[in-house]
Amino acid sequence: MSGFGSRAWSLTERMDDPRCDGVRLNRTYAQFGTLNRLVSAWRRAYVRHVRPALQAGAAMHGRARLVDVGCGGGDVTLRLHDWAVRDGIPVETFGVDPDGRALAFAQGRWRDSSVSGVEGWVEDAIGTLPPADMVVSNHVLHHLTPDELPGFLDGCRRLSRGRVLHSDLLRSRLSHAGFSFMGLAFRGSFVREDGLTSIRRAFTRQELQAAVGPAGRVEAVTPFRLWLTQDGTATGADHDANGWFS
Repeated sequence: MSGFGSRAWSLTERMDDPRCDGVRLNRTYAQFGTLNRLVSAWRRAYVRHVRPALQAGAAMHGRARLVDVGCGGGDVTLRLHDWAVRDGIPVETFGVDPDGRALAFAQGRWRDSSVSGVEGWVEDAIGTLPPADMVVSNHVLHHLTPDELPGFLDGCRRLSRGRVLHSDLLRSRLSHAGFSFMGLAFRGSFVREDGLTSIRRAFTRQELQAAVGPAGRVEAVTPFRLWLTQDGTATGADHDANGWFS
């Protein structure tokens, strides 16, 4: 199969079409919960990166803040929040997404939790939310064009007074072949079709490190997944415009 030598970032995913079938779209969001538990390594990310950042934030400010940018169906947002609560960390958690369809589905998932939603993109979150101790994204970087990537990364750093972790797919023939088989289990949704497109749009470790330069560290944590970690740059006192305080 050809086409793995460079990012196919101009390809489009079906679920990003505002006219796509709503039933299949909601089934896709629902199936993401299972898919992320299987392949996204967020428990490892929580233990290594998220929990220490939230513990430090809570120790310094009385409670920590976690923001998931591009939260989609909200399963990762809720899972990270619940792990922190179970570990006794006082935490406020926010999911941010520009697609109102995704946020509506996510808010249904969060109904019995203390997770809040913000409709918009990272610039909207900067203008709406106080600084966070941990900013995360899951499967967002591959959606970005080369021109969009620097601004998104800078925005996430500006939103965080602690750490930033981006988790995404690693582009390779092995990833594509593996998901071509695994994706058969996810029926009646866009998961398989869009997943294969996403892998074609994704970065290799070397590409993402070159794009980020010395401002972040990229590692391949599995044969199928990349983590990009960065330090936040948010400064200044927290604001109370929306009723949230340090």
